Amino acid sequence: MKKTKSKLPHIYLNMISDDIQTAAIENGFSLFKNIMIVWDEGDKKDVLSFVDKIPEKVREKLLLVFQYRGTIDMIWKEKVPQSYQGNTVLVGSERCTVFSSAYVIKVV
Repeated sequence: MKKTKSKLPHIYLNMISDDIQTAAIENGFSLFKNIMIVWDEGDKKDVLSFVDKIPEKVREKLLLVFQYRGTIDMIWKEKVPQSYQGNTVLVGSERCTVFSSAYVIKVV
């Protein structure tokens, strides 16, 4: 059976910021609801609850989430949904600034 990645959406490593790459290497990542969760050194599980509360129609456009020091990076497939553009969101008890508009990736 011939395997091909051409039909599978994927992101090249150089498309992701150095901070996210470093965190993924040093702290690991998980797949949760088809979204890559990159862990920070605190390994906060609040980010899972945050992702779980995102409406499914919005969540299916989300590729990656990384929470770190009062910020949350969200990488989207095509465009950032209006409700996540330049806002702050509550992740557990921490108010985080959303850095999503810088991370829109056309999935190849």
